[in-house]
Amino acid sequence: MADDLPEPLRGDRMKLEPKLIKRAATFTDFTGVLDQEPFASDLDLVLDYLEKGFELPSRFYRPSMDRQDDQLLIRDGYKHLHLGKDKDDVLLFVIEFDGFVVLAEANGHRRFKTEPPGSALKGIHDAAVRAAAKVAGAEVAAAKIKATRAESRQEKLRAARERAKKK
Repeated sequence: MADDLPEPLRGDRMKLEPKLIKRAATFTDFTGVLDQEPFASDLDLVLDYLEKGFELPSRFYRPSMDRQDDQLLIRDGYKHLHLGKDKDDVLLFVIEFDGFVVLAEANGHRRFKTEPPGSALKGIHDAAVRAAAKVAGAEVAAAKIKATRAESRQEKLRAARERAKKK
């Protein structure tokens, strides 16, 4: 990405932590099927699991994911999750950051047929992903500060209770 944005997480699997979900302003369902079953249910499940920090079932990942050759992920940080059945060519392209995920588009494997692989994806969504990442990053940072302050208040209350017990 850029110096003013965090680096995307490039692990093959999604990090197990609750995440804020943001759609890039350019998000498009190029497949035209995300509102149909089983894709709608799969999308709901993926978003629910990501928001809660649950591990996604392995069927959402590519079977050969441990090969470390996903150039789109390595180069640009775009991950893709498989929706539907094995024979379906419906992918959800996302960029994962620490604490949040930006949804770029739904498409098929044709996104990998450009040179370099996925370059059209980045060209279409780069500015929108950057904008969504800035907003999400600020929201995540604010939530962390709020949580830290709440923990500090709780700790002060515990300490005050302990002092009161000793009297």
